[in-house]
Amino acid sequence: MLYTMTSTLPAQHGGRTKSLLSRIAMIEKHLGYATTILTTNYDAAYDRIVQIFREKNILSETTQIENIYEWLSGNRLYEATTPLVTSREIEGLRAVQVDTDTVRYYDGNTYVLYRKYHEASDQLSFEDFMSPASKKKVERWQYNDNGRLHRKIRYSPKTHKKIHEQFYDQEGHIYCEKHYEEQKRNKLISIQTYQLGRPVHTFQTEKDLFLYYFNHRLTDGDIVFNDARLLDWSLLNCQVRTKNILVFHNSHLELDQQRIKKSYQTALEGSDRVAKYLVLTTHQKDEIQARFPIPDDQFAVIPHSIKPVEIDRTHVEDQFCFIGRFGKQKQLEHLLRSYAIFKRSGHPTKLALYGADEDGQLALMKQMMYLLNIEEDVLIHDFTSTPDQVFAASRASLLTSRFEGFGLTVMESINVGCPVIAYDVRYGPREIIEDGQNGYLVPEGDVTGFAEKMVEIVERPLPHVRTKPELYETQGIENYRNLMNWLHTE
Repeated sequence: MLYTMTSTLPAQHGGRTKSLLSRIAMIEKHLGYATTILTTNYDAAYDRIVQIFREKNILSETTQIENIYEWLSGNRLYEATTPLVTSREIEGLRAVQVDTDTVRYYDGNTYVLYRKYHEASDQLSFEDFMSPASKKKVERWQYNDNGRLHRKIRYSPKTHKKIHEQFYDQEGHIYCEKHYEEQKRNKLISIQTYQLGRPVHTFQTEKDLFLYYFNHRLTDGDIVFNDARLLDWSLLNCQVRTKNILVFHNSHLELDQQRIKKSYQTALEGSDRVAKYLVLTTHQKDEIQARFPIPDDQFAVIPHSIKPVEIDRTHVEDQFCFIGRFGKQKQLEHLLRSYAIFKRSGHPTKLALYGADEDGQLALMKQMMYLLNIEEDVLIHDFTSTPDQVFAASRASLLTSRFEGFGLTVMESINVGCPVIAYDVRYGPREIIEDGQNGYLVPEGDVTGFAEKMVEIVERPLPHVRTKPELYETQGIENYRNLMNWLHTE
C-alpha cells in the first residue's frame, strides 16, 4: 500500500499541502499508484474538506483520506445523518438575538449561555456555558455540520485555559478524552480512548497515540511518504517495517542558519529507518551531508515541477508583486526598504502584496510604509486564489525571504512569463532562476542591490522569461517513476 502522512489537511492551505496533493495526483495519474492520506489533527469537518477537494479536482475518487480520530471512533464520525434542529428558545431563560446566527441567554439579568448556529440554519455550531463569577466560559460544546455534538471542552475557572476535552461520535458515544495541565503552559497530560463506552487505552502524549495508530494501521512493506516533521518520531519507532520517505518542504536550519531545527533532529538522526530523504534541491542535500553521515543513495532530489502554460502578457500593469505569508521568514521589511529606494528613481510602479498576517507583521509593515512615505504606492490584499493572474499582470515578482524550502512562487511566477527578483537564499532561488534570463539573484540582505534590479527590470524588461526544462512536469514524472521503481526493488 502507498500512504502519505500529514498532520493536517486544511481546505485553505499553503505550499506544503499544495505540494503533497500535487505529488499524489502526479503519482496516481501518470504512474498508476493510488494513495491513502493519513491525517492526525482533529477536524470534525474532514468529510466536507474531502468533498471540496473532489469538486475542485484536487483529489480523485481513488485517493482516500483517513483521520486518526475517525479511526478511533470506529468510523462513526462522518456517517450521513439527519440534521438535528435545536430550538432557539430555552424554557426558563431569556433569549436575546445578537444576529441571525447568534443568541445570548440570561437567567434573569445573569448571562449564562451563548449559542452560535451554523449559517442560515437551526443546527448548532457551538454553545458556551458562562460563569456568572468570572464572566468567562467554563465549557464549550461543539456541533458538526448536522448539528450533532462532537466535542466538549472544559476550561479552568482559575486560568481559563483548556483542561479537559471529550470527543463523541455521531451516535453520541464518547471515544476519546484528553486532560491538560492548568498552568500557563497548558501541557497535555494524558489521552484516554474508549470502545463501547469503556476505557481501553491511555497515552501520555500525542506522539504515543500516533505510534499506536501507525502500528495498527500500517503493515510491513508499505510505502509511506511523511510530509510532517511532527510525525517522524511515531513513524520511525513503529514495529512494522515500512519503507519511509521523509519529505522536506522547508529548511532544516534555524534562522541563524547554524543550528538544526529541533523538529528536524529526529528525522536526520534516525536515518537507519529512512528509505529516502526527499529534498527539493541539491543545495540542501549537500548541507545535510556536511553534518550527517547519510550516503547519496539515501537521498532523492526531486524539485517541484510545473506544467508549462502560455499567458498573455501584452497588458502588464505597472506593478511589482509579492504573494506569500506576511511572516518574519519573508523579511518584508527588506522588500519595503528596497521599494522605497526604487521609488527615488522616479518610476510610478506600484507594489502589490498578497497574503495574510503572521506574528503581527502586518502592523509593523504598515508602520514602516508610513515612515518610508510609500503608503500610497503599496497595495495590500488578502491571499489570492488566482496567483497566475497576479504574476501575469506584474512586471516582476519579488522575494526577500531569509530562507525557503524551495520557493514555489518563484517557479509559478516564471512559468507565466513574470521574472523574479530574489535573494540568493537557502533553498531554491538559485536552482530556479537563471540570472539575467528569467530573473535576478541578489545577495541576501543587499537592500540597495535589490532596488537596483527593480529599476533595471522596469527600464530593460527581460524578453524571454522561461522555466528551466528540468522543472517541467514531464521531468517530475520521470523523477517519481525512478523513485517508485527503486522502492519496489528494495
